[in-house]
Amino acid sequence: MKRILLAITALAFVGACSKTAAQIEPSYVSKNTFSGMSCSALNNERAEIIHQVNEFTGKQNDAANTDAVLMGVGLILFWPALLAMPMGADHAEQLAAAKGSYDAITTKMVESGCQLTAVPA
Repeated sequence: MKRILLAITALAFVGACSKTAAQIEPSYVSKNTFSGMSCSALNNERAEIIHQVNEFTGKQNDAANTDAVLMGVGLILFWPALLAMPMGADHAEQLAAAKGSYDAITTKMVESGCQLTAVPA
């Protein structure tokens, strides 16, 4: 019985951990948000969005790694201490929004016949 309770508790904590950036789906952003913009303006906006996606990806992966380490240490050393441990800051909403904006602006650029230029990371 004790093992079952421990397993259920562990699963609950694992579910509360931050997701990795790859597990986060983009939120919906309408391509019409970018209507009326020139190809140059769209390209500049896209470069900014790529920067945001990269920034939030790093932060989200750091949070997921921190949560995984804390979870592993807590389960091995003393699982009730997990209740008092702070988890990493979750940036899932910001990352999902940035990914959605990236998808929308890329779609708008393709529809408008704009050339997609490579953006340095």
